[in-house]
Amino acid sequence: MSKPTCLIGGMFNYDTITWKENRKAPEQVMAREVGGTGGVVSKLLAVLGWHALPIGRFDDTEEGRLLKCGLADFGCDTRFVTNGPDGGTTLLTVCTTKVEGGPNRKAIHTSNAKDKAAGVNSRFPRWKYIKIDQARELAAGLDFVPDVGTLVYFEPCNPKDPACMKSVELADVVKFSNEDFPEVSFVDRYPDKLFIQTLGGPEGARFRFPGHDWQVVPGFVNDNVINPEGSGDWTTMGFLSTLWRSGGVRFASLTSERVAAALSTGQWYASRNCSYITTCSDELLDELGVRGIVERPMRSLAEECRAIK
Repeated sequence: MSKPTCLIGGMFNYDTITWKENRKAPEQVMAREVGGTGGVVSKLLAVLGWHALPIGRFDDTEEGRLLKCGLADFGCDTRFVTNGPDGGTTLLTVCTTKVEGGPNRKAIHTSNAKDKAAGVNSRFPRWKYIKIDQARELAAGLDFVPDVGTLVYFEPCNPKDPACMKSVELADVVKFSNEDFPEVSFVDRYPDKLFIQTLGGPEGARFRFPGHDWQVVPGFVNDNVINPEGSGDWTTMGFLSTLWRSGGVRFASLTSERVAAALSTGQWYASRNCSYITTCSDELLDELGVRGIVERPMRSLAEECRAIK
């Protein structure tokens, strides 16, 4: 089977991952890494051998340049990633505080690199997008293999955003969480699409295949949850890579059985990811059989990604 190609747009962050042994303990920087759904999925598919092409307009700050380098370190083709004064780089700090006898506490702070460089406090990041016609032009220039087919996979984040819902109309597969979309009656307007709703933890996920009712795929129990950040991205990686290995991603070739198996694999990786402080731990890369070909991103700025034992 030929090498799959994936054009990836969405959120790309420069993440700082920190850890506190307790509420009063000092904050330790564990890693600085490529984050965001677009960033993590790009990294994971690239190390699995996919031709991953992230699309991003980052600024020309140090963090913006490191974000592009981090994607390249994992094997992404960064021809569609730019650094320039008209771009933006989102900074995300994720601090996990250990809580004895209960779930760990997580705090997230967002800012942007330009404001940081200027010494200005900023609450909201500067995301820079490309328009749909630009995406079509980019895709037209790629060497897709016609007998493999294509699949449009979309993860909406705001059911009240008209632009977000417009993208649902263009997608084949739509994945969202029950936190973002607790009410799902809108799916009835799109009987020809595959919808996936993640439910969290051992509850797993459910999907609605065209012409079928919702079907639940149980999750996996994890008694050592450290940080669930990035679990949805591991679900996406496991789902897409399993579909590819089981017969390709052409939408017309999908069956409810193939979808259930792929989603179960994705849920397993999502559960495993929760036991590590970073979104791309060495241990999980070992399980994928790819750690040896990956250069650690931004090594000079971060400690090695490691699990908190």
